[in-house]
Amino acid sequence: MDQEFPAIKRFKQNADVFLSRVPRDDWEWIFLMQHHRGLTRLLDWTESPLVALYFALENDNKETDAVVWCLDPIELNRKSGHHRKFDRDILAFGIDEVLNGYLPDKVGDEQSAELLPIAAIGPRNSSRMIAQSGTFTIMHRLRMAVEDVSNKDHIWRLVIPADQKDNLRDELRLLGFNEFMLFPELETLAMHTREMFR
Repeated sequence: MDQEFPAIKRFKQNADVFLSRVPRDDWEWIFLMQHHRGLTRLLDWTESPLVALYFALENDNKETDAVVWCLDPIELNRKSGHHRKFDRDILAFGIDEVLNGYLPDKVGDEQSAELLPIAAIGPRNSSRMIAQSGTFTIMHRLRMAVEDVSNKDHIWRLVIPADQKDNLRDELRLLGFNEFMLFPELETLAMHTREMFR
């Protein structure tokens, strides 16, 4: 946790030249860092089962099973003490003030309460976030896995046997599901175009 705030400052220092739009607040900076493999307390999730499957099959190891993790974000938040007026409402970064307690400067304040991990939606402020249907969970100061909150019935896993991974990758390709769809950038467009003509 001590490294997060300095990492954000360094990222901000050098990011402007690469941005068509500068993030408006700390949350947008943190999402941007997360989607470019930066150091954050966020964990990426997706609302798309195909996106989840694609990332689960990323590891090419033929001897290990793959796993798709599934999360009930409303139940996780309930167990973490966040009850909503509308029972299907999910917390939103930059809108629900309770999330401000998870900002880096608040987490670093030793006098603030230790909060449990929660699920929240954020602005999809990049083409990657839109393509990946991104959502998040975030830890507070306490390093706790999402699956360790309460009795674990808010999270489950779907195991993909190792011998089925190649078949499922082929199925995704037949559906036209590829890296360019998830990372819509010139580099992946060039790679996708090259693959089309092999």
